[in-house]
Amino acid sequence: MSDEPWLAPALGNYAAGDRFWDREREVREISAYLAGGQGVLVTGPRRVGKTSVIRRVLESLEPSTTTLFIDVEHHSDPTEMFAALAAAASGDAGFWRRIGRWFGKRLGSVADHVDSVNLGVVKVDLQAAMAGSWRDDARAIVAALAEADRPTVVAVDELPLLVDRVLRRDRAEGELLMGLLRALAEEFRNVRWLFSGSIGLEAVLYRAGLTGTIMDLRAYPVDAWDEVTTVAAVGALARATGLELEDGAAEAVHDHLGLGVPYHVQLLMDEIRRDADRRLERRVSAADVARVYDGPFLSSAVRAHLLHLETRLDKVLGEGDALRLARDLLTQAAVGDVLTVTDAGVLAEDLVEDDGERAATLRQVLEILEHDAYLGRGADGWRYRSRVVRDWWRQGNELGFVPPDQRLPRR
Repeated sequence: MSDEPWLAPALGNYAAGDRFWDREREVREISAYLAGGQGVLVTGPRRVGKTSVIRRVLESLEPSTTTLFIDVEHHSDPTEMFAALAAAASGDAGFWRRIGRWFGKRLGSVADHVDSVNLGVVKVDLQAAMAGSWRDDARAIVAALAEADRPTVVAVDELPLLVDRVLRRDRAEGELLMGLLRALAEEFRNVRWLFSGSIGLEAVLYRAGLTGTIMDLRAYPVDAWDEVTTVAAVGALARATGLELEDGAAEAVHDHLGLGVPYHVQLLMDEIRRDADRRLERRVSAADVARVYDGPFLSSAVRAHLLHLETRLDKVLGEGDALRLARDLLTQAAVGDVLTVTDAGVLAEDLVEDDGERAATLRQVLEILEHDAYLGRGADGWRYRSRVVRDWWRQGNELGFVPPDQRLPRR
């Protein structure tokens, strides 16, 4: 049996154990920031493995560090976030005694038997107890964590989505949330924060005019795999699934994807395996990779994920000129292979009605498209970083699109 490494397939959930691949440097550096008392904001496009990195960081910290993880992607308000935090920490008897003194009778009977109650029930009871007083209760929860005789690292997955949702509903409450998080980080140094987001927190706050509320965080981008890492991962996946890659096949996977997003690599390799099973053949050539990519992969395998990307763009930009401009910028980059500065200016002139806001809107939209890894800027303009995203976007948006050089000037 070959002693070469193999990579277990990991579709859907975060990668752990033998499904975790080549992020040791990121884990080491983020862990060092946290150990030094620095809060970290992990950024990067969806499906590059941010959650996997965060989980690995929590596992790698010193045993004397308490680690808590909450996912706020579907949370609706700050109360739910801090209730989830307290519920995650409720297994610590010392914490629960401290927080129980604060809530008192508001928690009812659950305080007496928290060790035997489902965490979901604890969270619901905490939310009910916090109604109308979430800021004071949130501070008490973090203070109770800080009173422990060892540091606590709190990982909050998808914080920008929660902040965006709160700001859309109530700008003042969103501002309070950001202000409170900043104050808590400054007051309780024994609690270190590790945030992540597949949309940019800066972009969310910029749109709301609240850039001054951003916390003192070390921004840490997690990017896609480079070509060497992607090719190695493809080989490891092939060994794990019994495939024999001919010369050039692993490189063809990278070339067709254009960007080594781990989830896309996993998806394409899964389709290649399925194709091999149907052919009753274990050998895979570069031509097989091309056929699978142009066929079942683009037509079905990645559609649900990429539709989700489009929904994220809608969430960040909202309805209006900025979203319409983003869509046309992406379409021009897809059909024209490159989005030039001239083309971007023409599209902004056509789509952004407010003359005074046009340049700022164009700049903001391009920054978001670059942050979320749609586009990367080169000497001649912006191009798609991912061939998959480019091909998918062109398929859905090319029909009916009017190129910049055919648009009539605004009167």
